[in-house]
Amino acid sequence: MATKRLLVSEVLWYFLENSENFDKVNFQNLVSDFFSHEELSAAKKILINEIENLKKEKKEKLFNKSRGNTKIDKTLDVIDLLKFILENEMAQLLPTFVILNIKRIPNNPLTNLTDLFIKNEKIENKINQLLDTNKNVLNKLTAALTCTNNISTSSDKTYNNNNIHLNDSKEITNTPIINPKISWVNKMKNETQSDDSQIVGSQADDSFFTASKQIIKKKIFYVGNVDLPNSTMIVKHCESKGIKVITCLPVSKKNDTDDPPSFTSFRLCVPAAEFNKVMSPSNWPSSVLIRE
Repeated sequence: MATKRLLVSEVLWYFLENSENFDKVNFQNLVSDFFSHEELSAAKKILINEIENLKKEKKEKLFNKSRGNTKIDKTLDVIDLLKFILENEMAQLLPTFVILNIKRIPNNPLTNLTDLFIKNEKIENKINQLLDTNKNVLNKLTAALTCTNNISTSSDKTYNNNNIHLNDSKEITNTPIINPKISWVNKMKNETQSDDSQIVGSQADDSFFTASKQIIKKKIFYVGNVDLPNSTMIVKHCESKGIKVITCLPVSKKNDTDDPPSFTSFRLCVPAAEFNKVMSPSNWPSSVLIRE
């Protein structure tokens, strides 16, 4: 049995280890941000040479598809080639791609701050759905307990307390009994109703007092495919386009060993009213990625 060839390529090793993420935009952006243009071009050339050596049919249809020359274009080209290889069961005929420099492998794929913000938003929506469901359950439980508590009992009863029998002729004064379950349910119901009744004031003039801080609806955006030491240039750029900025924070580093550090993506927070300005392609440099 012939020994399988070993070929050093951190890029192709990383792609094959994450083949289930090929169609995810976050994965594509992560790869294009981390690897250099030369690394992605070299990986594409390796795959083309391997396919040509195997002399498989249909390769002309694949290679005629040409994109641009940006890093994201090269990333998508590599993904197309690997999909072609996997779909045609050619992966076992390729060399084994290995790592020489562990620093050229992204630390945590698909776990940057942008993904966490998206996950938190989904969790928040799920919690709201559960709260709505719990409101209905609490209302039904309250109605059921109240109905049970109001069931009338027969006036002709004999009470036994320490073997002392009370005759039917005796007058019994009943003391109201507080049901702890009903009390808890009513408390939860009142707290839930108070949350629903919350409003935000809108009066602009003639007020005797003001809020301690203004409540502003915000929008969060991802700014990617950049190479900047900090967020200063992005903030200045937004201001030059008339975009108000609340915060702008770095998300992912290009290389942990860079000194000073260089960042490839940022988290941009602006007032919601600035949405259309931020999402206008003419307000951003060519090939810079913007998404909500």
